[in-house]
Amino acid sequence: MRILFLLYELLIFSTVVGIYKSWFTARDIIGGDWPYFFTDLIREFSVFVPSWMSYQINGFGGPSLSYALDSYLYAVSYVFVRTFSVPWPVVYKGAFFGLFILLSVISARYFVKTLLPDVDARLKSLAALLYTTNTFILMVAGGGQLGIALAYAFAPLVLGESIGLISKLSTMPWTGCVRGIINLGFFYTLLVLFDARLAFLIALAQGVYVVFRAGISVRKMCMFVFWSFVIPGSISILLHASWILPMIVFRFSPYQYLLAKSTGAGSFIFYSFASFSNGISLLHPNWPENIFGKVYFLRPEFLTLPVIAFIGLLGIDGEKGKIKRKNILYVGVLALVGVFLVKGSQPPLGEINVWLYTHFPGFTMFRDPTKFYLYIILGYLVLLPLGLSQVVRVLSHHIPRIKFEAIFHVVFIAFVVIWGFMIRDAISGQIGGTFRSRTVPKEYVTFSDIVSRQPQFFRTLWYPRQQRFAYYTNLHPAVEANYLFMATTSGELASRIAAPEAEEIMKAAAIKYVVVP
Repeated sequence: MRILFLLYELLIFSTVVGIYKSWFTARDIIGGDWPYFFTDLIREFSVFVPSWMSYQINGFGGPSLSYALDSYLYAVSYVFVRTFSVPWPVVYKGAFFGLFILLSVISARYFVKTLLPDVDARLKSLAALLYTTNTFILMVAGGGQLGIALAYAFAPLVLGESIGLISKLSTMPWTGCVRGIINLGFFYTLLVLFDARLAFLIALAQGVYVVFRAGISVRKMCMFVFWSFVIPGSISILLHASWILPMIVFRFSPYQYLLAKSTGAGSFIFYSFASFSNGISLLHPNWPENIFGKVYFLRPEFLTLPVIAFIGLLGIDGEKGKIKRKNILYVGVLALVGVFLVKGSQPPLGEINVWLYTHFPGFTMFRDPTKFYLYIILGYLVLLPLGLSQVVRVLSHHIPRIKFEAIFHVVFIAFVVIWGFMIRDAISGQIGGTFRSRTVPKEYVTFSDIVSRQPQFFRTLWYPRQQRFAYYTNLHPAVEANYLFMATTSGELASRIAAPEAEEIMKAAAIKYVVVP
């Protein structure tokens, strides 16, 4: 049995390593939305995010467009790059990419243990595998959206901590839960730091759990809300006051620049790529190429996931303890809510989601409803291992000659192998983005050397758009030609930059170099 156990753990470990190894073997991680920073810019970072940056808002200066996440970037860069001269690739591979993997594994295991305190360690290992290698997070991580990825990695830990706090509040006075209340406040602060949208989703999921534990007791519900919502939320707001208060006082948010595009129902309908089948089978609609708007056919092997998950729901009556049964039912409801919301405006009953998007406070943050995959994954973290356990019980009942432990390992090893087949594109290195090795073209390095040696201030104009490897600092901001000349088409831009007044515009903007990538 020991050999089967080691084989099971080895399969899980090798699957995770096989997918993410390129992050640590390549010299640089390049791809998706993950920005490429030249060391000159990193060395300019202070320990705190400045209120105004010369290279923001198309190189003409403005506030940070992502203050919370930039706070983490600036602090990490200042400590390790500027203070201790650690190479930037080493820093971001540890503080962003490595932290994502570590947090995902720890959070998934902690979440399962919180809901099922006496759960087998092997089930927690399976939960960690599912959480770090499902198609949703592979598309997010491959797309270089590390803010979302870090929030996703931390989310189960926050929800698990809130569930643990609510469980303690139901059995003891709040004075015995002070440490848990403060911890939850700090955890929400970190979650908001990485991505406020996922913090909103976790808060809603926590609200659902409050209803499950309080039932019809108004007194209990008020107590849970105050000590697990109001106080931790106040701690989080207080610690983020440096960027929240200015937005309230001046009634201005830098996010308005990012949300300049329509956020009405039309955009929500446009971004509703996932179908009901995609949601319930835990299959991202853009898998495996991650091309925006390109929806692929459903892969039938993924339909085994909901079958196994709902077998886990069928086993509620066999679980000992009222609270344990409530927890299993809770994650089942959470998964079904996620399945309904992730499909956006698509049938069935897509009109309800459109109404929620246009009327429910906070839902405008989810123009791309695939963020609701988080609920499905959190539900399946518990349901899939339980479903497999139910399969083991049935088989051991019908095959009494074979030991329970042997059947257990065979079933779970078989599932890991099947899971590896499902995500074979990731294991074989077929998905792109940050998982594909790339190098910086030498021409960009040469140009950065030319610009960095000049001590006077000037801007560079990138025609038509600023590229990933564009060199820019506070002393030498980069400007995009299409925004500078307010052109919407290539023909319009060509005519405007060739006009006589274009030279005066570039002189006024302190443009020294025009770069055509």
